[in-house]
Amino acid sequence: MSPLVERFLGKKDVSPRVFSKSLSGRTARQLRFEPLEERALLAVSATEFNQIRELYPDLNLSDNRGNYNVIEITASQLTEANLRNAITQAGNTAANDLIVVRTTATQNTITLSGDYLGININAAQYGTVTIVGFGDLPLTLDGTCVGGKIKIIRRRVFPINN
Repeated sequence: MSPLVERFLGKKDVSPRVFSKSLSGRTARQLRFEPLEERALLAVSATEFNQIRELYPDLNLSDNRGNYNVIEITASQLTEANLRNAITQAGNTAANDLIVVRTTATQNTITLSGDYLGININAAQYGTVTIVGFGDLPLTLDGTCVGGKIKIIRRRVFPINN
């Protein structure tokens, strides 16, 4: 480009990513779009949070969902490993945690292996951990190999004797 043309139009940008053209001292650029990775949004809506509060009034959950770090386990993720991971995650936050385990008519049981399911967290430092079942059927934690089963049914935890 000649110096005279460069003086009026600016230097030509040969970058393959953007197109630049000088317009009265401003540069216009053509932006490139890049695809983002696929993400799944897992969340308990405000309506669902209120339903959980109604199902479990004895828990005295706050009116404000923002007071909790909500951790969700979907029905397709009902495994001991995911429950233990959720408890570990809850133990690493300073907020009160609400673990919501979603159930369906066909997926409502977590079978525990030989280890006890323990929650050993300093609540004064890390907040409380609350686990609730939410869905078509009550959540059942099958710990037959560790001494029994418990079923979480609206407001109460019931031991199941075999």
